[in-house]
Amino acid sequence: MKAHISLIKKDLFLMGNYLCFIPVFTLVLPFFYYWRLPDFSLQGTGLLILIVASVYSEFLAYEQIFLKDAEYPKALSLLCASPYRRRDIVLCRYLLFCLVFIATAVIYTIPAMLLPSSFLPTMPEYAVAFFLNTLLFCILTPLQYQFGFENSKFVLVIIIMASCFLLPVLLKKNALQPAWLLTLPSIPLFLALLFLCAVLLSVSATVTIWIFGRKELM
Repeated sequence: MKAHISLIKKDLFLMGNYLCFIPVFTLVLPFFYYWRLPDFSLQGTGLLILIVASVYSEFLAYEQIFLKDAEYPKALSLLCASPYRRRDIVLCRYLLFCLVFIATAVIYTIPAMLLPSSFLPTMPEYAVAFFLNTLLFCILTPLQYQFGFENSKFVLVIIIMASCFLLPVLLKKNALQPAWLLTLPSIPLFLALLFLCAVLLSVSATVTIWIFGRKELM
């Protein structure tokens, strides 16, 4: 347990200035969209804005972590030569992903409660946002470990830029409205999405551990 805490602290340190940027960005984003898109403030924008906030928080942070790993490959080799197992290093990355999303969701809820009710996601909408982040993360992470940061960073850039420019277009076209969520029982849907996320994270972590275990470090 102490080893996992130390590894998480190490990744938080690697995040650098993003550790301060993430909460500020998450707090400001709802007010920004309320100012820029007042006509759509009553059309269920909470889920989509939460997705943008969480995608930026998660993937900007992980971009910084993987960038540091790529800049200092010998540091990772020394870390693996210490009592830390490669399996623990990978699992802590996945655990940190969950912790960052939880922190982002909690921080986002604070300004959302001060804005129109449509800005505050429902319980299933929080789960949907987590599922979408999980899906992207579970695809990207094995790619990062397999091909390295330099060869796969374009995927990360596409994810971040698409979430920034796609949201206003979706809002203006009234697309991706989560009305279908209202027709399903909230708690079963919430639990089902969390279970699906757990399965995806488990499968992705297993694949990543296998890739990282076979990788030759400098």
